[in-house]
Amino acid sequence: MKNQSSKFKTQNNSSELKTRINKFLAQNGFGSRRGVEVLIREEKVKINNKIAKLSDRVDPNDDVVIVDEQVIKPKSEFIYYAANKPVGYTSTVRDEHAGKLVTELVPDDPRVYPVGRLDKNSRGLIILTNDGELANKLTHPRFEHEKEYEVKLKTQNSKFKSSFQNIKLQIQKLKKGIRLDEGLAKADKLEIINLDEKRNIAEIKIVLHQGWKRQIRRMCERAGLEVLDLKRVRIGKLELGDLDEGKYIAINKENIV
Repeated sequence: MKNQSSKFKTQNNSSELKTRINKFLAQNGFGSRRGVEVLIREEKVKINNKIAKLSDRVDPNDDVVIVDEQVIKPKSEFIYYAANKPVGYTSTVRDEHAGKLVTELVPDDPRVYPVGRLDKNSRGLIILTNDGELANKLTHPRFEHEKEYEVKLKTQNSKFKSSFQNIKLQIQKLKKGIRLDEGLAKADKLEIINLDEKRNIAEIKIVLHQGWKRQIRRMCERAGLEVLDLKRVRIGKLELGDLDEGKYIAINKENIV
């Protein structure tokens, strides 16, 4: 009886050593857990030469994980970069049609990937890392990590141009909430920092914890506003500061959360 108990404990410990395949890939530079699920569904991931399934678990010390014919070795340490993304760079590592990738702004080795979205026509602060757990915490709305943006906009619909005060009403819709396909999108904080009455242009600061695709641009469009410039200036407690456009700095995890 004693031997059977000992055998059960050994098997249980072995199982506990294994990690879900999506978590393993996220920890080793392939995006958030949700992001790497696409690779698995497209059958680009193998475990010991067998096509991986989302339910699979791996032991990094014993199993061989391959992505696109490349053997993936566990990362021994994480690295974090803060970059000031210019307009024209795409925040992805897998778009073969993208002209310029945000990963080109930082060193090639070790491999890192961008955290969250900042569309091609937007600029400002973006984090790149090989720490999948942190990426998941920063991008998932339930963790409520704030992102702050400076946005320059103007009235889009001609019926609002007769009275400049109406642009304020349109901006306030962003605070009250705009219905998008994903649900109710609303600003956590919003401040008008400049108004140009002659040109019907306003500059605002807006804070969100949601991170839906092109969220601010879509919110503004629904509110009758056109985005002229969108710049992210803060993620969590990390601020863009005076980092030059197109440049990066190495940071610590403690700088972010």
